Amino acid sequence: MLGCLTDNQVARGVHVLETTATGKLVKIPIYAIMFVRGSSGNKNTLFFSCSVQLCDGSAGNASTCNAPTCTVDFTPDVVVERRRRAADGDTKVVGRALTVRFGNATQEEEFMHEEDGYEKEERVRSDVDSLTVEQIQNIREALQAAKNDETISGYNQIAAFHGQPNWCPSPAAEKKYACCTHGMAVFPHWHRLLTVQAENALVANGLHGGLPYWDWTLPITSLPAIVKEEFYTNPKTGESTPNPLYNGLADGHPTTRSVRDELFEAPAFGSLTRIAEQVMLAFEQTDFCDFEVQYEIAQNYIHALVGGNEEYSMASLRFSAYDPIFFLHHSNTDRLWAIWQELQKYRGLPYNSANCAIASLRQPLQPFAQDHVTNPDPVTRDHSTPFDVFNYENSFHYHYDNLQFNGMSIPQIQREVIKRAAEERVFAGFMLHGIKKSSLVVFEICKPTGDCKKAGEFYLLGDEYELPWEFDRLFKYEITDQLSEFGLEPLDMYEVKYEVFDLARASLGTDIFGVPPQIYLSPYGRAITP
Repeated sequence: MLGCLTDNQVARGVHVLETTATGKLVKIPIYAIMFVRGSSGNKNTLFFSCSVQLCDGSAGNASTCNAPTCTVDFTPDVVVERRRRAADGDTKVVGRALTVRFGNATQEEEFMHEEDGYEKEERVRSDVDSLTVEQIQNIREALQAAKNDETISGYNQIAAFHGQPNWCPSPAAEKKYACCTHGMAVFPHWHRLLTVQAENALVANGLHGGLPYWDWTLPITSLPAIVKEEFYTNPKTGESTPNPLYNGLADGHPTTRSVRDELFEAPAFGSLTRIAEQVMLAFEQTDFCDFEVQYEIAQNYIHALVGGNEEYSMASLRFSAYDPIFFLHHSNTDRLWAIWQELQKYRGLPYNSANCAIASLRQPLQPFAQDHVTNPDPVTRDHSTPFDVFNYENSFHYHYDNLQFNGMSIPQIQREVIKRAAEERVFAGFMLHGIKKSSLVVFEICKPTGDCKKAGEFYLLGDEYELPWEFDRLFKYEITDQLSEFGLEPLDMYEVKYEVFDLARASLGTDIFGVPPQIYLSPYGRAITP
């Protein structure tokens, strides 16, 4: 059977290599591709045309594609079928990845073709606490297979994207950094890509569905059951089996967790946990960059609460992604961004774009944009520009089982936002920047008498190899209730003092981020900074 790609199937940006009459190796853009398949044809033969005219979609021979001058045919060195596994265990080819080499050329190009008639797989990311026994076993098996894969497609390679080893701006750079973008407007986009990278690897190893999420904004009493035990009873064999979700291997060391009691908070009925309050404040923002600052620092706190002061843990930028709970956490972090996007859509405001940090949103994210030697996933490679990451359903074909926040629907969240706008509120502001360490910032409210009371804390995920960063706006932490509990009115005299601690709880200083301003917000009014 012969068929040509139609205009909406053109492989944009793909090139072939050809030697000119002078022997010079050049790249020729591909505008039309013919794919030969079927029992009577050579399944591995492709005809590439550099004609600017597109195929008309009809069956026929090479001349159908109107390639009068530079059509070449070849047999690729490698043909890899991309398959999708159905619930019944059957697989279906959804495309073929081909690595081709021309003559004696040492350069290679990779091309992914999804054939006519194959539907995009829509994956559902579900709450980890809602998974069935069969689904839990499925993700355990897929994760174990990914961990066993020691190639560039395996689990440890994906974990390495976040921290150690350092591959950015490129593996060949003289000075290299960890690739994760903390303290930047593209933090949500980079970590969305990482969840897609992990999800695709798990699906390739047999996962049915999407990457589950752990909703840590709800009141909880323990870590998810799926990650807690070092061994579990395999429902298929009845045998005790190592739990691949219990830990990972980072730089030769098993990852560990030192969970802090603050994670297990039981707020009064109708109230939110402290970390959920931080997320709610992020939802109140209508500007993307304002949202990003609040959102990023809120999720950072989970790294501290789970990892504690352990080096090979969630608390370490360098090694956090080696702990499998990292991906359950970031699936939820991504879901919170999806909730904000849906909230923006409900408000009638931009949700798949931003009007700030435009330059950084146009720069391809590393190492996703690097070649297939570093990143073997064509999906994240082709969508490595942040502006291509906003629309996750179209770009990556997944959605969440729900977009609720603490039981509130999108309209209910917006009603809560409006309600809060009518209240008198006070915030402490911090102008944050990288300090090349993971650090806990603990702050207190002090009366003129010198009497002080703890008001809150937040976490920065950092490392000596972190990409340099600094926010261009304040991170805000609401202290309205703390003032009231301390017997203070919003406009009374007081000051905010803080101290910064490293993972070992050694003090790093009390003035690293300058003097925190207090921000008074009158009902339906503008912020006032004394």
